[in-house]
Amino acid sequence: AAAGTLNAGDYNVASVTDVGIGVRTIVWDVDFADSNYSCVGAAAESINRLALYTTFAVGSASHQVLDPAVGTAADGATSSVAFGDQ
Repeated sequence: AAAGTLNAGDYNVASVTDVGIGVRTIVWDVDFADSNYSCVGAAAESINRLALYTTFAVGSASHQVLDPAVGTAADGATSSVAFGDQ
C-alpha cells in the first residue's frame, strides 16, 4: 500500500508513515516483546526493487525501498509481514 494507507486485512498495524524517499516507518498496535523480531517486505512497483528493514524497535520498524538498477532509494507500494513474540 502507499505510505499511510492501511488495507483490509492489515493486522497489528497502527500507522505507516512516509519519512523520506523510499523510507517508511510502521508502528505496531501491539508492541513486540523486544526488538528481536523479523520482518519481510516486498516492493510492488518492480521485481527489481527491494524493501530492506533498517531499524527495529519494540513498537515500530522502518524500511527503505531500493532500486538496485540505479542504486538509489525509490518510493512505491510495499507489503510487509512481521514475526516475533508479543
